[in-house]
Amino acid sequence: ALIARPTSNVLAGSNTTATLLRSILHFLLKHPKSLQRLVTELQAAANEGRLSDPVTWNEARELPFLDARIKEVLERIAPLEGVKVCGQRIKGVPL
Repeated sequence: ALIARPTSNVLAGSNTTATLLRSILHFLLKHPKSLQRLVTELQAAANEGRLSDPVTWNEARELPFLDARIKEVLERIAPLEGVKVCGQRIKGVPL
């Protein structure tokens, strides 16, 4: 039980993380101007020494455009994949 629970949490978390990353990449590839703005923001932060390798969560949160895109995509993930509420399936909404 001590091994199963952490393993279950890691697997569940990796699926959620993968969904978030896939959704962010999807958004950025559909919106090249947003992708370029994010690249510019990341390059500026790197040039100013504000990013470590790997970038920490706190560092990422200090990048306003990146933080806004993460929050925007998080709001869309459940509708994208759909949800089941009280036995009723609610279809997802494409990005």
